[in-house]
Amino acid sequence: MFVGPKTEDTFNDDFWLGLDGICNALDNMEARFYVDDQCVKYERPLLESGTMGPAGNVDPVVPFKTHTYRDGGQADEGGGIPMCTLRNFPHLPDHCIEWARDQFELFFVKSVKQLKKFNEDPGTFIGDISSSTDVTQSIFEVRGLLSLLNAAASPSIESAGQTAFDFFHLLFRDKILDLTAAFPADARIIDPDTKQDKGLFWSGHKRFPQSTAFDVEKETHRRFLAASTALFAAMLGAVPQKQEGDNTWCQDFKSKAWAAALVKKLKVPEYVAGGVNTDGDATASGVTAGVKADSKAILQGLLQQLQGFAGHALPTLEEADFEKDDDFNYHIDFITQCANLRADNYHITNSDFHKVKLVAGRIVPAIATTTASVCGLVQALLKNEHFSF
Repeated sequence: MFVGPKTEDTFNDDFWLGLDGICNALDNMEARFYVDDQCVKYERPLLESGTMGPAGNVDPVVPFKTHTYRDGGQADEGGGIPMCTLRNFPHLPDHCIEWARDQFELFFVKSVKQLKKFNEDPGTFIGDISSSTDVTQSIFEVRGLLSLLNAAASPSIESAGQTAFDFFHLLFRDKILDLTAAFPADARIIDPDTKQDKGLFWSGHKRFPQSTAFDVEKETHRRFLAASTALFAAMLGAVPQKQEGDNTWCQDFKSKAWAAALVKKLKVPEYVAGGVNTDGDATASGVTAGVKADSKAILQGLLQQLQGFAGHALPTLEEADFEKDDDFNYHIDFITQCANLRADNYHITNSDFHKVKLVAGRIVPAIATTTASVCGLVQALLKNEHFSF
């Protein structure tokens, strides 16, 4: 059983108070931090351990006598990828997967929080977005919120499908059209001081992208639509939430016939220029060719549309709780299709479900000798009279 806020009817006061101490064997940081917090709350000693490739950790934690695990023992989750690479210039499959993982969080977690904030105080919400320094991202997010608000007005599988369709075009058509308008294929880098021509902008790791039109004949397109529709429908309450152990949840969405029937009911959204955020890429400032969108004016127009939804009631909205180990909840499936559509934009090799699960789930293959060493240290500590349960 998963351990966390959703299972506190099982892992309740009696459960924690009935233990002398806790020895963890968990596989993700979220669960580790949760148990660490509970051990502090119930004043129980914790023996936390884990491995990450050739690295390992064993952390004895005694509340109010040592650092907590959260404060003193966070495992290294690996180096980061520059934001400009993720945002505009991927060139490896892993870049596409990490980007797709971020989209999952934006679509199915952050958007719920944003909708609730907007519903509670539209004026403050719109004011905060108006003052945002990342105007292009604000345009993208407001367009997404407008689509979700339309779906929330009448929650159904079809309205969830329209939102999924809108996001498909936002990500794989509009963002690419914005980028290629700002930086055409023949764009060159001109040194702003010396006026020296430093060569083509699209060179080295920069791959010139191509926008995508939805094609129901393509499996990646269909499965993105299926996964997105299922998750948006669950968010809006149009379908029941996925239950643990249910391997049939929304599985009929994966058929070509289902996707073809749904697409006939959907409207292709109009392209709205959004501009390009090139923070972190020094070469972008030297490109003089291309179209620069008036992003601030576009954002203000979208915010006026958003204001029209002020005061509208919202259905009960449910955030998605990312779970990499359930192959039937569409979480990894969404990230897989999203990553591969991104890869197709940039002519990058596609990734299979299992590779995406490893990368997006931050799964590092275990090494037997590391595991054996950590197990030995755990056993030694359990027998230590200074750390006994």
